[in-house]
Amino acid sequence: ETARESHTVPRQRWVWASVSARTHGRTRGLDLDLIMEVYRGRASCSNALVRPASVGAVSTPSRRSSRWRETTRRRRRLRAEEARATTTTLAAGEGEGDSDGSFDHVMMADLGTADLASLVASNKYKGWLLDQFGVLHDGKDPYAHAKDLVRHLAEDLKCDLVILTNSARLWPHTVRRLEQMGFDPKWFRGVATSGDVTNRVLQLGPGAHDEELLPRDHPLWADLSLPAGEQGRNRRCLHLLWREHDKENGIDLEALGIDVTEDPHMADFVLVHWFDSLALEDGTLRPVSREEISAMLAECAKRELPMLVANPDIVAHKGDKLLPMPGSLAVEYAELGCPAEKIHLLGKPSPVVYNLAKTKFLSHLSKEEIIAVGDSLEHDIQGACGWRVDSAFITTGIHCDDLQGEECSIPEDAWCDPQELERLCREHNADPTICAEVFGLYDSRDER
Repeated sequence: ETARESHTVPRQRWVWASVSARTHGRTRGLDLDLIMEVYRGRASCSNALVRPASVGAVSTPSRRSSRWRETTRRRRRLRAEEARATTTTLAAGEGEGDSDGSFDHVMMADLGTADLASLVASNKYKGWLLDQFGVLHDGKDPYAHAKDLVRHLAEDLKCDLVILTNSARLWPHTVRRLEQMGFDPKWFRGVATSGDVTNRVLQLGPGAHDEELLPRDHPLWADLSLPAGEQGRNRRCLHLLWREHDKENGIDLEALGIDVTEDPHMADFVLVHWFDSLALEDGTLRPVSREEISAMLAECAKRELPMLVANPDIVAHKGDKLLPMPGSLAVEYAELGCPAEKIHLLGKPSPVVYNLAKTKFLSHLSKEEIIAVGDSLEHDIQGACGWRVDSAFITTGIHCDDLQGEECSIPEDAWCDPQELERLCREHNADPTICAEVFGLYDSRDER
């Protein structure tokens, strides 16, 4: 009757109910999505009795929405039979029948690491795109559970692991950082940073393009060209960066034939690596305040100068704190009136860094064999959805306070608020394939 009512009553969205019953010590859930398929004659009744009741009741998009149509096929792959059959954690809750049911929305309230363990055990994904901060470490210390899972994926399951990070520095800097934290560089097939993308893009001369990164007609290539009648001169940029030059791990604009200027009226584009200093024409750096930066950006926005952001993150972990990142300047620049098509994020969620990673390290795999892992809905998960690969959202990262309270405490019966999780996903237009508390088969924080 519930299925019949949901099928006939028009609603913008409908909610599937979880009806559980204890049978021989095992909990089963009734999946309304599958009941709907049974009602329409496209599935067997046994399939509707396989989802653990602990998933709880969550809202899903309407079957008539474009978001539903675009993501249904991707979500359905997740609940494959082998993913749950090989996991001891979930075995006690299994029901009879096949388990190819839809995974319509993954707002899981209290599964913890169990579903991630199931996914890993299936060995479905041969390529893993891993974020750093909030997934592998907190900016200061590594997560033991993440280190163990990385080793397991690389050594035992022979997966190809690629670090996909919005670091504005070049890839060797990331490798050294992870090695210092105890991650063996041999575990990773490679590293792709937004700093790598920035260097590769700016190595191209005015008017050039790189179709391995972005299509020929992408606005970025036109924005890096010189104005008509000014061909032959060096491009000029207003460059915001760190307290000191880092030509080895950051960028060497002089070697790339790009001049710097502190005058917004002389610049061809704005380049953002950080926000401590402004590069001057004589090769020195001048410390700048956020107020000074805002004033310069206001002048740049009046001219609609293109902005290249080498680190699109808005905030990032540093121990138990969240610190502002260069992506926050992109947000401010848009609020000052610069058109969105003039602001180029050279890392996640833009496809440019995903294309770089696949071209360099995962060209032998199809996108169906790749999963992206991250703690940012706006960057990691939205980026994965846009690039059309599956994704795992780590809920105890930068969204922890939103999902679990200010102290990031984990209630005994639920490790996140499913309603808040759904609200955040809709707000960021992000649709994770799976959610997990941490990137690990256990939570090493319990041992601290």
